[in-house]
Amino acid sequence: MKNQFIIIFLLLSSSLTAQKISGIVIDKATKKPIPFVSIINDTENKATVTNDEGEFEINISKLPVEFKISHVSYKKVSVEITEYKKYSIELSENVIELAEVATGNRASILLNLAIQKARKDSNTYHYSKMFFQKVAKEGGNTNTIHEIFFEAGWDSYGIRLWNPTDARYAKNESHHSFSNITTFAFLLVGTINKNRAFPNNIFENKENNKYTISGVLNEGLNDEVAIIQCTPIDKKISYFDGKIYINSTYDNIMKIEGVYYHKRDRSIDKISFKNNFTNLVVNFKEDEFHRTYFQSAELTYNITMHYALIASRKFTERVKIIAYEDVKHFNNLKSSYVRSDLDLIKKTTYNKLFWNNNPVIKNTPILEKEIRGFEENRSFGNYFDK
Repeated sequence: MKNQFIIIFLLLSSSLTAQKISGIVIDKATKKPIPFVSIINDTENKATVTNDEGEFEINISKLPVEFKISHVSYKKVSVEITEYKKYSIELSENVIELAEVATGNRASILLNLAIQKARKDSNTYHYSKMFFQKVAKEGGNTNTIHEIFFEAGWDSYGIRLWNPTDARYAKNESHHSFSNITTFAFLLVGTINKNRAFPNNIFENKENNKYTISGVLNEGLNDEVAIIQCTPIDKKISYFDGKIYINSTYDNIMKIEGVYYHKRDRSIDKISFKNNFTNLVVNFKEDEFHRTYFQSAELTYNITMHYALIASRKFTERVKIIAYEDVKHFNNLKSSYVRSDLDLIKKTTYNKLFWNNNPVIKNTPILEKEIRGFEENRSFGNYFDK
């Protein structure tokens, strides 16, 4: 009992010392909100991204601090935060030099160099505190919310090591519980992948892809980025259709954006999945040695489930992963590439007080309302099998 009081006191103390800074990021020309903008508290080494409505929220421990605001399609800005208020930040679009569209060799050369660089850097781990959020919907209704704070080790092949520290999970009675929550998402946030069933490796499948350079950002500068369009030739097999952003000075993949179509049927927990596709946006950043490492991702799985004796059901799962604080190292991390991650997740704690003051990402009003509904119904726990 004494230890429980100590834990509650520490949580209350942290909530009193941490203050929230919120705001919105908009396009300077159109005044429209910009989703998925990176907000880095450079003073305290904390980070978040804007939500679908361009809004952000982040904890800080003191003033002043400096925020670095970046998005691959906009010019980077720095903002000094000197008071607790809601900030409105405008970004100017990065000029895209639509040079004569290049095909074939130039685009393929850039991709080959980036893949070789990723393989070379794959023996280096980057460690971060991360936040994982999965929201499943069927027919417009939210069936499941799963959120995890975890320690992680990332290399070029994705999030390879992890240790969940806090988790909460809620679902309605009709939703199916799967034996694995994270592995597929963790694989998708690499710059390359050993498993040919995943999209990043399809960049190397040259016999089925056409590559073109559709534009250039920051032309002539050290952070020049070539935008490579990957277009599939044969759509009867699994393929990726989208853009790969490459820093052509340091051969680093900086962003992957597009759609991955899964043509192979898969089975999990006696349920088959057919004709599924995943929308993905994965952002990376560079360390002081010009090596790429993970920053944030948004993955939307569009899934058709087939039961043996039940009609098929279609639903979507939207996953967000944010590396919100970089650290030098973590001890006692476990492999993240496992058939079932539930044993580890079930060992994590669920503490409502902890979740009340952890704004890694600002939820939209609709999602916030749904979360409150699950809380009011006392539906949250660390995980439920049934």
